[in-house]
Amino acid sequence: MFYISFAYYNKRTVDLVNDVTIPSSTGFTSYKDNVGEMQNRGYEFNVRSNIIRRRDMQLSLFANLGHNENKLVKISNSLKAYNDLVDQKYAELGNFTMLMQRNLSVNTKKVFLLQLSPL
Repeated sequence: MFYISFAYYNKRTVDLVNDVTIPSSTGFTSYKDNVGEMQNRGYEFNVRSNIIRRRDMQLSLFANLGHNENKLVKISNSLKAYNDLVDQKYAELGNFTMLMQRNLSVNTKKVFLLQLSPL
């Protein structure tokens, strides 16, 4: 016997809710916030074969191949404001440079350059 299956998925998650950590002096340690939208797509490919099938023994071969890609396609205004505050804080420390690429998969290795000059 030989079995093959293939699945493809493409899902967009809106209202991506995440825990945001805040100082415990507020009386809470975190709150939930809508941080944006994420796109998730990928595929899975499965193969199964019964190579030997006897009364006293069975030998089967299984193989699975999958690929997943997640992209953050939109961030909320509150997250943008927080990122702006962080950028401003680092800018106060000196010459701050950050290079980013947009729309990369979270599975992709990202390269960030952070350069701080002495005061």
